[in-house]
Amino acid sequence: MIFNTTLLHSLLITFFLFSISCTPSKKKEPIKPTATTHDFPEIKKRGTLTLLTENTSFSYFIYKGNPLGYDYEMIKRFCNSHDLNLEVKNVSDFNEIFTNLNEKQGDIIACNLTITPERQNKVNFTIPLIQTHQVLIQRKTTKDSIVWIETIEELENKQIWVHKTSSFYQQLVNLEKKFN
Repeated sequence: MIFNTTLLHSLLITFFLFSISCTPSKKKEPIKPTATTHDFPEIKKRGTLTLLTENTSFSYFIYKGNPLGYDYEMIKRFCNSHDLNLEVKNVSDFNEIFTNLNEKQGDIIACNLTITPERQNKVNFTIPLIQTHQVLIQRKTTKDSIVWIETIEELENKQIWVHKTSSFYQQLVNLEKKFN
């Protein structure tokens, strides 16, 4: 079971912010979702819900010794209403977060995840609570004028940088195939 707070990540392509180039990655064996029919009764019996999340200002972070973040607060309220303790595990790699869930190192994922077909093969998603829209962040290309990219086709032959484990990586690979 996944607790997902977003249908689409807030940025389609975050130019110049990430450091992995858009080159095909080595294929890994897909993770098969595990079918567990009694998750919640087992969690209740244990008395603790283990949250897998990312360390971001939206999902979960520590400020002045206090845990905060939208996803954390939502799960904490759920735990309080069901008399459960909450254990939080930060996972920095989204590929690892799915593996950790399916290997029962955590009970639920709460972080900004785009729902993709590949990810749906790994885990089950809930209905999103927040929906964002993809945007393209651009910078000025000359001192005197701004040249705006207005269509996807205008990205052809442009160097684009995104994090390799983001959902946008595959979108860019698909666009690259379309242009070639």
